Amino acid sequence: MTMHTLFRPNSFWRDSGGLAAVEFALVFPFLVLVLINVVSFYDGFRGDKIMSKVTGVVVDLVTRDRGSIDDDDFDELVAIGEALAGKYSINSDFTVVVASIRNVFDVDENDDPELVWSRSNVDAAVLDQADLDELDLPDIGEGESVIYAMVSAEYTPMLINELIGTFTLSDNQVRRPRFVAEVTCESDSGAC
Repeated sequence: MTMHTLFRPNSFWRDSGGLAAVEFALVFPFLVLVLINVVSFYDGFRGDKIMSKVTGVVVDLVTRDRGSIDDDDFDELVAIGEALAGKYSINSDFTVVVASIRNVFDVDENDDPELVWSRSNVDAAVLDQADLDELDLPDIGEGESVIYAMVSAEYTPMLINELIGTFTLSDNQVRRPRFVAEVTCESDSGAC
């Protein structure tokens, strides 16, 4: 057999045995990348839903209080939030912010809400009066108060964190106290 008979122009271009393997080798890296992205985005969306549930539990526990929140109560809220958030609270800046906001009865009909107290496990996240302008608060009746809760954590995708980077999973909720007109805050450390 000579080289000329092996590589005859007509038979060489018509031979398709191995074409599927070549196509698979070209497409396989792209399919793996798509699969990894789908898994990472699913995990991020799952984390976002978990943050919403954690925020709901935290704000619900505060609104059920019949008196005041003290240092031990707030530490328990943070521990409950971390336990519910699971892996999303580990190795991240897991932050819990709880605040009481009141609409003071004002004869001049000033609708600006007043921050009564704010607590956070991260000192930089404690709210002040100026922060209320940035919050999306519902209408608060005159003389009524609401509890604001925010939970956030930095999320790093589990597989391709170099491509996507980190982003913040965050949720906030506002509810009215259930059993008292206003939940107060007492702190030995002066954190309220």
